[in-house]
Amino acid sequence: MAVVKGSRGLRIITSSEALDCERIAYDSRPGAFIVVCFDGSSTSVITSNYSGLRVYRGLYRKKPVSVYAGFNSHSVVFEDYRSIIIYGDNPIEIGIPILATAYTW
Repeated sequence: MAVVKGSRGLRIITSSEALDCERIAYDSRPGAFIVVCFDGSSTSVITSNYSGLRVYRGLYRKKPVSVYAGFNSHSVVFEDYRSIIIYGDNPIEIGIPILATAYTW
């Protein structure tokens, strides 16, 4: 994955996707990262960990305010104070701003 300056702003390029972005936010931890791209109308999310890289196009229609990376889960908080948690392959919309999650077995 690479972030490059394109003719219309920033562009995120993966092996299978190219996203033009008006705004980018990111976070990383050893072994995991999250990058969000707001294109002017919706937010796309790219996550990666040891399992691989995943792209979620047009996941939400608001600007991201903050992002948080974890090894098993990632979260994005939007300008309307709603959140999306991504756990595995499943994005889950939450009605409150979530900064971090913990899972116990």
